[in-house]
Amino acid sequence: MEELDEKLKIPKEKVNASIEKIWNQRSINLGDSLNSIYASIEKEDPSYYNFRFNNKVVSVKQVQDRLLDSNTSLVEYFWSDSLLITYVIKKDTFFITKRTPPHDLKSKITSFLSDLSRNNRDKLLSPAKYLYDILLKDIEGSLTKDVIIVPDGMLSLLPFEALRKSGNPIDHWAIEDHSFSYAHSATMLDIMKSKETPQNQEFDFVGFAPVYSKLSRNPATRDWDIAPFPNNIKENLQPNPTNVSVFANRGAFDSLKYNQPELLSIKYMFRPEKSKTFIGKEARRVEFFQFAQKCRIFHLPVHAKAYEEEGDYSFIALSYYPGDSINDVRLFAKEIYGLSIQADMVVLSGCQTGLGRLNNGEGVIGLGRAFASAGAKSLVLSLWSVDDESTKDLMVSFYKHLMEGKPKNEALREAKLELINAGKSPVFWAPFVQYGDTSSIFLKR
Repeated sequence: MEELDEKLKIPKEKVNASIEKIWNQRSINLGDSLNSIYASIEKEDPSYYNFRFNNKVVSVKQVQDRLLDSNTSLVEYFWSDSLLITYVIKKDTFFITKRTPPHDLKSKITSFLSDLSRNNRDKLLSPAKYLYDILLKDIEGSLTKDVIIVPDGMLSLLPFEALRKSGNPIDHWAIEDHSFSYAHSATMLDIMKSKETPQNQEFDFVGFAPVYSKLSRNPATRDWDIAPFPNNIKENLQPNPTNVSVFANRGAFDSLKYNQPELLSIKYMFRPEKSKTFIGKEARRVEFFQFAQKCRIFHLPVHAKAYEEEGDYSFIALSYYPGDSINDVRLFAKEIYGLSIQADMVVLSGCQTGLGRLNNGEGVIGLGRAFASAGAKSLVLSLWSVDDESTKDLMVSFYKHLMEGKPKNEALREAKLELINAGKSPVFWAPFVQYGDTSSIFLKR
């Protein structure tokens, strides 16, 4: 019997070779299947494919030719524990600076963001100057009026316009010298700018202003601090330094007093037949999916929630009344990717709409990324829990400047400068940032 067993044994090296052969063949088959899926996606929805799967990177020459003019410079950061690299690209030149980042840079950013969102004006001035000196001072002589920031890691949480420049002649905010816009990457910016949005959309403006009647009293919302995906342990979650506020804001799921006045004030700037708003019970999922794809501008003054652990589960909250299904309130980022939005601009004037999971080299994965992937040419997003009333004032002013024919980044800058000149703290004007294409939507008046 033992002799028979010996004859039946297969040499170990043959077993390994056989397993390797099967493994390789299965890998080839899987690769072929994935390539087939990717090809189908690219054919059916090129925009979605480019955002999710295309790894082609634009060159410096392409950035200069396609993304910049003589008044615009692009500043891209790479940040590791041992190295901070800044790439500065202008229309006719580019250069790189390198330095060892301060060991306390992360803690300085966290402190700055916390002071910003808590409106600790006196405390934030020093870190605002410190961060300016680290991130912008060495290159300030090369910056043009318009500056595109491509941040890395925690820098994605920073509103660069709220950094503080010393002297010349007095201390002032960076926004007073420059008009800032942002991009997840130069490649993504190229994709967003090159999108052709239909000029004959059914509506110029569509907006949603949900009502949250007693939503914060629903026990289910207590679990919304945790991203709704398996194996998430609340004790392991890191606090978001921007998720604090001393104001009535758009992140606590209480009723919003000013989202409807904001929406209606903006709606009246458009021709009645070319604008449509959904208020209260009308601001539901069905209407969202139907009308998000029929407009040039999509405006959402809503509650929102971002998750650093799983950005695709970040959500906006639609209307809720007692008795409604709580499952219909949240609209997740992952549900937005497959839409065909084709909008010149999506404005998410809620809390934390610019936050999510930080991916090195990709930027933030969250609501903004989802809307961009779905076809939005540009975005206006928030970096922390925003004040309800001041957001209304900022947005109405922003649209007034847009209607004058100003580029999006300049319109937002002008709205912020109005608040600065009125003596407002950065907590009121700094949270909103503009991503993607900056060109004017309307003809200059």
